[in-house]
Amino acid sequence: MHANIVPFRILLAVDGSEHAYAALRLVRDLPLTDNDIVDVVSVMIPRHASDYWAHETILKRSRAELESIPAQIETEVLTGNPAEQILERAAQRKPDLIALGAQGLRATLGFLLGGVAQQVVEHAEQPVLIAHAPYNGLRQALIGVDTSPFTEKTLDYLHRFPFPDGVRGTLLHVLPPELTPERLLQTWPVYPGEELVVPELSEEDRAALKRQAEEEVANGEALLKEVSARMEGLFPVEIALRRGDAATELIEQAKEMDADLVITAHRGESGITRWLLGSVARKIAYHAPHAALIVK
Repeated sequence: MHANIVPFRILLAVDGSEHAYAALRLVRDLPLTDNDIVDVVSVMIPRHASDYWAHETILKRSRAELESIPAQIETEVLTGNPAEQILERAAQRKPDLIALGAQGLRATLGFLLGGVAQQVVEHAEQPVLIAHAPYNGLRQALIGVDTSPFTEKTLDYLHRFPFPDGVRGTLLHVLPPELTPERLLQTWPVYPGEELVVPELSEEDRAALKRQAEEEVANGEALLKEVSARMEGLFPVEIALRRGDAATELIEQAKEMDADLVITAHRGESGITRWLLGSVARKIAYHAPHAALIVK
């Protein structure tokens, strides 16, 4: 149950698109109290000043949609670059959550919220919720966990997040790809003109690889059991263990269970590493079936 001792503040960016409306509906489903605040903004690009009344209309409709919740609702049209304005607003108001749609429609408002969402996920200091249409309620949550401090931060945040009653969760830990003899062959160096020589693995080497895989499974199961215990009192959870690329396996698990919300931590990758390898958080934000919560 969401405690209202400390107000929970949400910054909700809307643009009139179906994805922004999905974000609004998700926020509306949260058990907010009269001590909580939803700050609803729409950003007008200066060269499209004639769209001001369209933005005002979107905000009025958003306020009307949120009338059913007891939280304090604030609305404002901001002017400038959409991503910059959302990030600046977040820096000023320090919300507990930034919520927006994954792919806004240009329509008369003059920008693609998809690009805005990417910038907000990358640069915001607060947790970011990215919603995809259709949104049909918040019932199934998928939470990615590992042994890093980022999981600790995610768990702390989830105990503050106002989840509605009836939510159930799945904790997923993704193991690295199993180091089999076949996979070792894929990494065997071959130089131009050199004949590929298939390395022979001894029975001892094969046994060592098997023990390593079994140890990884045991450690993964122990981690999931520990995290599951820490989720007690929040909502019921099941556990799942998969192998492979972390983002790919999270997305596949989310699709299989039709998760309404995929939760993962932003690891803060930067520079060339981020762009070459890609961010797990960015991939989840774009490929989650319905919504993604990126914890920072």
